[in-house]
Amino acid sequence: MNKNELRSYFLKQRNTLSAEIREELSVLICNHILSSAIWKEYDDILMYVPFRSEVDILPLIDIAWREGKKVFLPKIDTQHSVMIPIEYKRFSTLIKGPYGIMEPQSENNIHIDPIEFRALCLVPLLACDTNGFRLGYGGGYYDKLFALYSNLFRCGIGFSFQKYNNDVPREQHDIAMMAFCCEEKMEYIQERSAY
Repeated sequence: MNKNELRSYFLKQRNTLSAEIREELSVLICNHILSSAIWKEYDDILMYVPFRSEVDILPLIDIAWREGKKVFLPKIDTQHSVMIPIEYKRFSTLIKGPYGIMEPQSENNIHIDPIEFRALCLVPLLACDTNGFRLGYGGGYYDKLFALYSNLFRCGIGFSFQKYNNDVPREQHDIAMMAFCCEEKMEYIQERSAY
């Protein structure tokens, strides 16, 4: 299957989950994230606001704040076709972004130095292969983010059926996940010492 056929297949699979099952599985996934070594290791967490049938990781935001971590959410910069991390603080406002995904309102953007920014990045996906290559929606925003912010620990977030046993078709600019977390477990793609 080509990328578009795979996107259609995995999106259809994910959309068949009832809201109740998706919520139950999302709780299990959040628990695996919270008990992982990488959650404990990072003080900055780049999360996402779930869209449609994606894994709901929103409960992690309050937990991160209670633990003294900083939370960042992606914002699409349509002028430059990139995604930038914006710190999300308590009582901050979220607005609908260009693709209908909620993102931080950012009149007072604080520039985050790509070299200095070291964070755990939780990444939504449609599929992830055994080598960590992610199938996204096709905009290339996460790959551009990973190329610019090289000190991110990239953890793909999905349901177990999104683990793809064949290779995801990839392009030269595609950047692999370092881990994949589903309701079954947190799985490191390579030995952690490699990072």
